[in-house]
Amino acid sequence: MMRKTTTILVGYLLLGLPGYAQNITGSMAGRVVDQQGSTVPNATVTVTEPARKVTVTQKTSAVGDFLFAGLLPGSYSVAVEAVGFKKLTKSDIALDANDKLSVGDLTLEVGAVTDSIEVTAQTALLQTESVERSATVTATQIANIEVNGRNALDMAKLVPGVQFTTGTSYAVGSSSNGANDFTVNGARPSQNQLSINGIGNVDTGNNGGMNVAVSIDSVAEFKILTGSYQAEYGRSVGGQIEVVTKSGTDQFHGGGYLYHRNDGLNANTYINNVRGLQKPLFRYNNPGYLIGGPIYIPKVFERARHKAFFFFSQEYQRQLSPNTVKNVLVPTALERKGDFSQSLNNNGAKLTFINDPLTQTPFPGMLVPQNRIYASGQALLNLFPLPNTNQVTNFNYTSQFPGQAPRRETLLRLDYNITDRIRVFGHFIDNQQPTVAPYGSFVLGLNVPITNIANPIPGRSVAAGATWVISPTMTNEFNWGFTHNSILIDETGTVLRTNTSGINLPELYPSAVQNNYLPAVNFNGTRISATPSIGTADAPFINYNTTIDLSDNLTKVWGSHTIKGGIYLQRSRKNQTSFASFNGSYNFGDNASNPYDTGSDSPTRCWAFTIRTSRPPTTSMGFTGTGISSSSWRTPGRLPPA
Repeated sequence: MMRKTTTILVGYLLLGLPGYAQNITGSMAGRVVDQQGSTVPNATVTVTEPARKVTVTQKTSAVGDFLFAGLLPGSYSVAVEAVGFKKLTKSDIALDANDKLSVGDLTLEVGAVTDSIEVTAQTALLQTESVERSATVTATQIANIEVNGRNALDMAKLVPGVQFTTGTSYAVGSSSNGANDFTVNGARPSQNQLSINGIGNVDTGNNGGMNVAVSIDSVAEFKILTGSYQAEYGRSVGGQIEVVTKSGTDQFHGGGYLYHRNDGLNANTYINNVRGLQKPLFRYNNPGYLIGGPIYIPKVFERARHKAFFFFSQEYQRQLSPNTVKNVLVPTALERKGDFSQSLNNNGAKLTFINDPLTQTPFPGMLVPQNRIYASGQALLNLFPLPNTNQVTNFNYTSQFPGQAPRRETLLRLDYNITDRIRVFGHFIDNQQPTVAPYGSFVLGLNVPITNIANPIPGRSVAAGATWVISPTMTNEFNWGFTHNSILIDETGTVLRTNTSGINLPELYPSAVQNNYLPAVNFNGTRISATPSIGTADAPFINYNTTIDLSDNLTKVWGSHTIKGGIYLQRSRKNQTSFASFNGSYNFGDNASNPYDTGSDSPTRCWAFTIRTSRPPTTSMGFTGTGISSSSWRTPGRLPPA
């Protein structure tokens, strides 16, 4: 056995390169002494987690030390037995994710083994096994503190050294920003690493957003390592954020909830009141439920009742989030017919002329002859709504429609204690968010609600892990995980298409146009501004990110030495369409350098047009393979006074 152990460890040490092979398990260490402070070797130490029926036993070393590795977060009890001493039991010891916890000296009293001492009240345990700076937000804190937005990561504000870089976000459950919303000890937001149950959960495209999110009610805890953490953590130099989901226990537990918010409790804005506009719709309806317990079928599958556990949660988010007021200058009914005699500029003053682009002389009466009107240009003007308010300054149309962001977050976690030495777990996370935006997004952006833009953001994560207690002093941990998210920004209808709108503006490279989209248009110039715009130049937008993680850690305790080695492999793929004017871009604004300038910002003559000849997608794929090796040493007994 010694030869086999040495071979395994040497193999890991040879792979020991800077990197990480992280997980969520922690360790618990201590020393057994008698009432005179002398160490007690060969004492039997048993660590138990009653909720999941986990029990691990080992003997103390020659100097009375013990260390249990590979323990999942939970509430543990420690029992110590030795010949000639009373049994000692210490309960309610909280072990958080990645904790290197020391229970200190456990003092045994002389007596019969049948006698016992139980310690239930105790002072907070100090972390003396490592020098890391970290903080844990527990399930109790998550349940008792109201979080605007119902995102557990928002509670990182409670951790010293964490500074949020964004303001209040009213979107519930969004997984887009994730760890990009805050800095840790001055590091950039994109330098944070985020994981769920030990599996990486970072969009490698923006290096900070989450691929998936879970309901705040399904989070058992999350821990942030802010500095001086061990060699097994890496990839990013910022904070290491570990989210741990709840798991089932030996008893059935469940619950349900409904969070509701309505604009009926809000006041209207001053500007809306002045303009006679109604309050914007602002409504949240977030029902959810969760259930967990043992897995068994009475009289059929009884054997697994105290070994297999499940936890399942779902949250539905029905959201209407307000948008800012859009004030736009749309073409009037007269202007659509070529009559500019009543047209106003930015200051609300009448235009005094409009030139014939061919002769550069004013059109009589500021009327464009009907035989000079370009049909596609007129169809473009008719694409926009008519004015709904009198023009006083630079706009005659105002709107404020809410965005719909329905979302569903599903989590299933399974735990199974195959034997006392082998424990496995798995999770499945599914996010669905079929967002519909009346004003589009960063692609297909609109400032007039002429069509709905779909922006679905689904996400999925599948993970599995196993912990194998090879011997009382050797533990191996294996994790595998897959995460995926995608974005598809596209029009829900066919309003913005050349084959349905009657708008057929010339294209330099028709083969580059995607899905018959119209070119982007802009009318802003020196005389008018706040005109309608169509952000179709690079539509549709397609994006997806997939990561596959595999890690393995081996921990060996040799007396006062703890040696740990591990490997980490990740395959990351990011596909997205590049940002360029594949569908073309027209600018109808006035320009003094344009010999065909009409003196008015209107679709009577275009002065600039851009288009790309093709649309190559942007694809990035990366493979990361790293390893770690570390060694720690505990002093054998108390150090002599200086």
